[in-house]
Amino acid sequence: VDLIKDGDCVAASGFMLMTTPRELYVKLGEKFLKTGHPRNLTVIHAAGNGNNGDQGISEISYEGLIKRYITGHFANNSRMIELAKNNKIEAYNFPQGVIEHIFRAAAAGKKGEITRIGLHTYCDPRLDGGRMNEITKKDLVELIDVLGEEQLIYKAPRFDIGLIKGTTADEHGNITLEEEGAPVDALDVAMAVKACGGKVIAQVKNFVSSASIRRSDVVIPGNMVDA
Repeated sequence: VDLIKDGDCVAASGFMLMTTPRELYVKLGEKFLKTGHPRNLTVIHAAGNGNNGDQGISEISYEGLIKRYITGHFANNSRMIELAKNNKIEAYNFPQGVIEHIFRAAAAGKKGEITRIGLHTYCDPRLDGGRMNEITKKDLVELIDVLGEEQLIYKAPRFDIGLIKGTTADEHGNITLEEEGAPVDALDVAMAVKACGGKVIAQVKNFVSSASIRRSDVVIPGNMVDA
């Protein structure tokens, strides 16, 4: 977690606790409570990230640690909900699928995801632009014209850090996910972060020789993993 610096934009994989890097959250939260750093992070994840209670993203939901929070689902994270309601953090709620496509857009070097999803809803910048409270001012969604049709572009941030979870890693950083219920968006997050020149940190259960991993089982290749 020392790779994470003040002001970084952190993308995390996960759906509930599948591919959710909970141990990294725990250590990051502990470091912040002990040292006050890192501070003012932008944190983005697509699906609900945790156990609908006290595990997962809730373990880094502290004022000062997070400055801007972008998510598709708060996952009953009461601590983060209170921070947003009390204007202690900037908060955005976008469609879960749109955030997944933002990761893929960033991986492809694009400026964001262009879609009709969210038109004439609270995500439309003519309404709330996905903003959840009064302190949240920055426009992360713009209305654009595509061949005469109204569309929204959800802007892709520049990612500094990716946090993902797998099952097994070898000495080259190749990651398998045999004990996860689904691969979710671990690869998407890794590709987005690497395309931005950032660093990807993987939580795994096993560390083995590359000779013992079948190449076909590798989901995240080692060139996408920094730690």
